[in-house]
Amino acid sequence: MIAEIYIEQYRKSFEKLDRKFWNYEDGCVLRAMAAMHEATGDPCYRETMETFLDRYIGKDGTILWYDREEYSLDKLPSGRALLYLYRETGQERYRIAAKHLMEQLKNQPRTRSGSFWHKKIYPGQIWLDGLYMSAPFYLSYEKELGNRQSCQDVIKQFRNARRFLYDESSQLYIHAYDEEKKQFWADQVTGRSANFWSRAEGWYLMALADCCEILPREEKEWQYLEGLWKEAVDGMLTYQDQESRLFFQLTALGNKYGNYLETSASAMVAYSLFKGFEMGIFGEAYFMKAAGIMMSLEANKITFKNGRLHLEGICAGAGLGPENRMERDGSAEYYLREPIVQDEQKGAAAFIMAYSQWLKTGGIKRMSQYRPVVKVNDVYQLRHRPMEEIELGYGSGMECVRLPKDVIADILVPEKKECVLSEGEIIEQALDNPVETPLLEELAAGKKDVVIVTSDVTRPMPSWRVLPHVVKRLEKAGISRSCITIVFAVGTHRRQTEEEMRHLAGDEIYETCRCMDSSECEFVRMGFTREGTPVDIADKVAFADLRICLGNIEYHFFAGYSGGAKAIMPGVSTMDAIRMNHSKMTDPMSRAGSLEENPVRKDLEEAAGICGVDFLFNVVLDEHKNIVYAVAGDLKQAHRKGCHFLDGFFRKEITELADIVIVSQGGAPKDLNLYQTQKALANAEQAVRPGGIIILAGACPEGLGGAVFEQWMLEAKSVDEILERIQKDFQIGGHKAASFARTLKRAKIFLVSGIEKELVKSIFMEPFDHIQEAYEAAAEELGEEARVIVMPYGGSTLPVLAYRPEDR
Repeated sequence: MIAEIYIEQYRKSFEKLDRKFWNYEDGCVLRAMAAMHEATGDPCYRETMETFLDRYIGKDGTILWYDREEYSLDKLPSGRALLYLYRETGQERYRIAAKHLMEQLKNQPRTRSGSFWHKKIYPGQIWLDGLYMSAPFYLSYEKELGNRQSCQDVIKQFRNARRFLYDESSQLYIHAYDEEKKQFWADQVTGRSANFWSRAEGWYLMALADCCEILPREEKEWQYLEGLWKEAVDGMLTYQDQESRLFFQLTALGNKYGNYLETSASAMVAYSLFKGFEMGIFGEAYFMKAAGIMMSLEANKITFKNGRLHLEGICAGAGLGPENRMERDGSAEYYLREPIVQDEQKGAAAFIMAYSQWLKTGGIKRMSQYRPVVKVNDVYQLRHRPMEEIELGYGSGMECVRLPKDVIADILVPEKKECVLSEGEIIEQALDNPVETPLLEELAAGKKDVVIVTSDVTRPMPSWRVLPHVVKRLEKAGISRSCITIVFAVGTHRRQTEEEMRHLAGDEIYETCRCMDSSECEFVRMGFTREGTPVDIADKVAFADLRICLGNIEYHFFAGYSGGAKAIMPGVSTMDAIRMNHSKMTDPMSRAGSLEENPVRKDLEEAAGICGVDFLFNVVLDEHKNIVYAVAGDLKQAHRKGCHFLDGFFRKEITELADIVIVSQGGAPKDLNLYQTQKALANAEQAVRPGGIIILAGACPEGLGGAVFEQWMLEAKSVDEILERIQKDFQIGGHKAASFARTLKRAKIFLVSGIEKELVKSIFMEPFDHIQEAYEAAAEELGEEARVIVMPYGGSTLPVLAYRPEDR
C-alpha cells in the first residue's frame, strides 16, 4: 500500500525532529512507532523511539524541556513510550522518567467531581481529549509499576466525562465543560462548549480502546468501559459521510458551508474500530467501516508532491480559551477557520496507529472483500491571490517579479490601524489601568529610592514623552525628584554622551532627576537562573526599593519581542550574564514572536524575576515612531498584553510553510547594507520550510556593514563555525552573523543585491542581480509547482504558522 511508503518516509523524518519541547504530539507519534513495532516486529520502529527520546531523557531519568508545574495533561502521552521502552530494554532511566510524569498526575489539580483539570491555565475544565492524554498512561503505569489501587480513579475520569460531556439527543460528546460555568466559551447554564468536534470524539474513542486493552477483563469495571466504548462508537458512526466514509471537522454539521472531511479524526475512528474488532468487541461490519475509512484516506488524503508523499486535510489545532485567546470561542466558525495542514503529528500518528491495527487484523487480506465508493475532499481549496506581477522595494527604486498565480500561497503586508487618541491620552490611559498591579502612585507610597530603567539611544523608545507622565505619578505619591534616578539600560552598548542622555530624558527631567548609564554602576550578583545565567544587576537598580521599567515592544529576532524583562536582562546586566543568556539564541525556539517556549526569553524573564520589577510601562510604535499603544502593570502580564497588540499590527498568520519566500526589507534606507537586512531575513525564516529557498532582496550599497559582522562572516569556513563561535564568544555584530548562519542551516539564501558576486559566494549565499532571475533559479531547483510566500515589507512583518503546540 501507499500507506507503507508514507509511514517509512514519515518515520525517517520524525527520527530527526528535535523541537526541544516535551509535548503530546510527539508522544502520539512515539505511540504510533510502538504500535508499528508490535504489529511488524521490525526493530527500526523501536530504534526510532530510542533515537528520538535520547534527546530528551537523561541518564538519570530527568526529562529535558519538561515543566511539571504547568500541570498539563498534554505532557503525559509520551509516558507510554517510556513504559514501552522500559519493558523492551530494561533501562532504568525510562522507568524513572515515567515516574516523574506519574508524580505530576498524582498532584494534578482536580475539579470538585474529581476530574483532572486539563491544564493549570484551564482551571476547573474537563476537556474530552484529556481522557486520551492521561488515562491510558495512568492505567499502564498502575498496571506495570504501581499498586493497581488507582484503577478506580481512571474509571472516575470516564464516568465524569460521560456525566458532564455526553449529549443524549445527539449521542455525541461535547468538546469541553467548565465547572464554574464562567468561561466565555461555556454555556452559562450547562457549562458546556457549543459544538461537537470530531478530533475530540476521536481522542475519546482511542482512549476507550486503549484502556479496554490495558485493563484486564476480569476487572469489574471493564464491562463499564466496554459499554461506554460501544455507545460512543455507535453514536459517532451515525455521522459518518456515506460517500467518502470519512468524518467532518464538525461532526454533526456535515452540510454546513465550509465544513470539510478531516483526516485525523477519521483515522482515530478507524483505529478504535480495528482494535475493537481485534479484541472481539465489534463484529465484521465494524471492521468493514474501518477498512473503508483507511482506503478512503489512502485514496484521497495522501498526495504526491515534489518527490514526497503528504497526508493532507489535517486540522492544525483547536482549543477553547484562555482569556487571552478570545478567538477560541467554541463557535462553528472558529473550528472551521483553524488552518488545515499536511503531515502534522496528530494526523500522521493517528493514521499510522490505524494502519498498525489494520495489519494486526489482517486488513490487507480482507481488502478484496470491500470496495468502498470514495470521493476526493474538495471542500477546502486554498485561496490564491489574483495577481502575477508584484513589486518590492529595492534601494531607492523597485524590483518586479512575475509569478504564476497558482503558486502564490500568500502576500504578507502589515495591517493599518487608526489611532483616535493623542499620545498623552494613550499614556495616561495605560497608567490609569495597570495590568494585575495597583496604580503606580499606590505602589510608590512611602518609597525612598525609586529607579526608572529605560532604553538607551540605540533603541526607538521615546522616553522623553513617557517620563513626565511617570514622574508626575510618583510626585503624586509624595516622591521627591531627588529620590528618583533614571538608569539608561545600555547592556552591551557604549556609554552615552551627556547630550544623548539629555535628549532621552528631556530637559526638565534631566535637570531635576539623577540620570546615569547602567555601565556607570557596580554590579551585584543576586543569584543564578535555572540555566546557570548569573543575575548580575547594576547596584543602583538592585538596591532600589521601587523598580520601574520602561521600553518599547517590537519583534526581536531571538528574544521573541523587545520590552518587558529585557530592561533588566540584558539592559542593566553584565557582559558575562548577557553572553550566557544570549548563547541560547541558536535554539530553534529563539525567534521572533516566540515567548513561552523561547529559551532566551524564559531565561531573561527568570533573571528579571530574581531581581524584581515593581511596575512595567511599555509602548508600541508605528512605522513613524509614534506611540499608538501603551500598557502598564505586571512585568510579564502587561508585556504579554502589549505583545498581543503588536501582533494585531504586524503578525500575519500563514497556513503553510512555503518552498520559496521572496522578501525585501522595503528599500532605502532600510537596505543600506546586509547587516540591516538581517531583520527581514529572520522574519522570512519563519515562513520557509526546511530545505527551502529564501530570496532576500536588498540593494546594500554599503556592502556587508558592521565591522564585527563582516569579520565573522568572512573568517568563517562554515556556518557551523559561526554558530559554535557565538556560543563561546557573544559579540554585538557576531550575533547578526549567527542569525544568518541559523537561517542557512534551514534554507538556502539567494541574495539579490549590489554586493560583488564572489563576496556573496564566500559568505555561503548565492548571488543574483534581479528577483525574477532568482525566482526562476529557485523554481528550477524546487519544481515549477513550488509554493511561494512574498513579503514586500519583511522587516516589519512576522509570519506565524497558525498551528500552536498547545492547540489540538
